[in-house]
Amino acid sequence: MNEDEKFMQKCIELAKKGRLHVSPNPMVGALVAKNGKIIAQGFHGFFGSPHAEAIALKKAGKKARGATLYASLEPCCHFGKQPPCTDAIIRAKIKKTVVGAIDPNPLVLGKGIKELQKHGIKTVTGVLEKESQELNEKFFKFKKTKKPFVLVKNAVSLDGKISFENPRKKISGTKSIKKMHELRSEFDAILVGANTAMADDPLLTSRISGARNPLRVIVDSKAKVPLDARVFGKEAGTIVVCTKKASAKKIRQINEKGAGVIVAKEKNGQVDLKNLAEQLGKMGISSVLVEGGAKITASFLKENLADKMMLIVSPLIIGSGKDFLAQKKMLDKMRIKKIGFVGKDAWVTLCPRS
Repeated sequence: MNEDEKFMQKCIELAKKGRLHVSPNPMVGALVAKNGKIIAQGFHGFFGSPHAEAIALKKAGKKARGATLYASLEPCCHFGKQPPCTDAIIRAKIKKTVVGAIDPNPLVLGKGIKELQKHGIKTVTGVLEKESQELNEKFFKFKKTKKPFVLVKNAVSLDGKISFENPRKKISGTKSIKKMHELRSEFDAILVGANTAMADDPLLTSRISGARNPLRVIVDSKAKVPLDARVFGKEAGTIVVCTKKASAKKIRQINEKGAGVIVAKEKNGQVDLKNLAEQLGKMGISSVLVEGGAKITASFLKENLADKMMLIVSPLIIGSGKDFLAQKKMLDKMRIKKIGFVGKDAWVTLCPRS
């Protein structure tokens, strides 16, 4: 690993510190270096906060003059909640900028690099590009397609069950449950089907101190989830997705509870999930974590809407309960990308076969 790659790897690690708070913005890390030594560093901490480059440059002060700026994503060149990072780089008299990945946002998309070059700043792009893109896979998918990145997650026992006969009993271990709550905070929305919402009566919140709660999306074609269900609590926002089958009275009652309603197109008597993805994208929802049962999982896989799948495999043998292996044909569409362990549970990451 050369010096540019070493510093870019540091930027990627810095960027991850903002993972629970920055969405729908990307995670970005940056540092200022001179003569092989880091002068200052920064990361985008939360949505609306100063950008990584601006933080690093402010910390570096006059020492930034003639130095090299490293950033995991192309510096922005437009006004948003924060001023352009390119302006700050130019004012700081940076000599060279090294970038991991080009920003897919049409407002940037190479324009940031051109702006720096126009002011005589040498630019190098594509350093650890694959790693930089994977860091913000949700952001890249949304900006390129205007549809949310979808991760389908299921907890499964060693004998292929997705639940005990008692739905309140957990398959996953304590450490996995904690990590799952962290995972929820990384997504704009968490989605379940009506059956899960009624059988388990989940809160669908992230019980991690200081972390944000995602928007709760309940796919419920007839809007039959009871109004006293915990998903209608004030802990987070909720949207019920139904079809024209739902009664106007129930829709009005849901609105009175403070929740939103999306009337989606219908497909085979159920909510058209592709239409739902389009509508969520129009709302600015850039990522969705699907935590439903076997039925909703199969539906997302069948419609090729899952960008990634996560199986949390517990070493438990349950013997009875809902079976996950009925979805084997759907799983044939996926390939294993990575296997890791959290406590005694195996976390298996799958991606669609190309």
